[in-house]
Amino acid sequence: MPPTPEQVALRTGVAWMRLEHVHMLWVSGSDAFDLLDDVLPAPIYLRPGQVGQTFLLDDEGRPVADLEIVAFDDQFLLLSDGLSAEALAERLLDDASEPWTVTLTPMNDHLLWSTHGPFAWEVLADLCGDATLGMPYLSSFELRRWEGHCIRAGKTGEYGYIFAVAPTSAEAFLAAVEPVLARYEAVALSQADLDLAALEAGFFSIRHHLGRVPDAAELQLLWRLRWDRTFRGKEALAAGRIASGVRLPQVVCVGLPALAAMPATGCPVLQQGKKVGEVLYATHSGVRGHPVVLVQLEQIDGWPGQTAQIDGVEATVLQVPLLNNRSLHVDLQRHAWADRDRTDFPPLVLP
Repeated sequence: MPPTPEQVALRTGVAWMRLEHVHMLWVSGSDAFDLLDDVLPAPIYLRPGQVGQTFLLDDEGRPVADLEIVAFDDQFLLLSDGLSAEALAERLLDDASEPWTVTLTPMNDHLLWSTHGPFAWEVLADLCGDATLGMPYLSSFELRRWEGHCIRAGKTGEYGYIFAVAPTSAEAFLAAVEPVLARYEAVALSQADLDLAALEAGFFSIRHHLGRVPDAAELQLLWRLRWDRTFRGKEALAAGRIASGVRLPQVVCVGLPALAAMPATGCPVLQQGKKVGEVLYATHSGVRGHPVVLVQLEQIDGWPGQTAQIDGVEATVLQVPLLNNRSLHVDLQRHAWADRDRTDFPPLVLP
């Protein structure tokens, strides 16, 4: 199955998407920092304009909200993938150790729009000026033409920018965006496209686990928390496998032959006839040309190149990221979307 136009645009040009699955919560008040520092599993010592990444766990230590935190002088914008703004506000208050003085404001009326791809920075320059091109990953700035902010973020492995625009400016923003997207032949992405891109780039997505959701340790996401803090789910992680010293199950990505059928969630992973894990999530990577599958291994270590069997078909553990993302090779001083087909970039899939 060849790559779709959406996958081609994302990996070689410009793509865009309205992030309707991401919810925004504004945290303000004299104790805004104290509330977040109290509840979150990682510290949030961010300078104004910086963006931090963390998550919230359930009682079993499994991620329920993937969070990006945009810092302002004494206020914070939380972008949540997994919990609505109202549910996130309730969770923060429930987990607080004391009644902090804060105001939690859902921003459901705001527009959350994003652009991705190795030439998405040209969209940013057209909308906001060349001076914005130097912004580092996980940073933000205030928009001048519209009421809102731009955040350099994303989980595709390519250049990515998120625009959070107030409802009073949304119509004008979209009107300005339309001719820019036409100029770069930008393609609209679906949520499935974005989730596939995250998998190919080695990013965690809360939708990659449709059956039993692994805990933070199994997902190898303990770098997102600090063990010396108090947070929901910590006791379950400690009581499970961390404190006992038992080897942790691993979530790894494997590849199947191009013509293999897509395995179902929960399908066993076998090695020499013995079950060593199960399938968590399966999809097809058009750029690679074969199915890619997230599996949880319990009996073996998942090193790149190791093989197992799924539905009688050989599966090979892949090295992450799965692609040689083009954004790694784009030089903003030399390359341009208009010359993309005349530039000798390395192949997206390496041997």
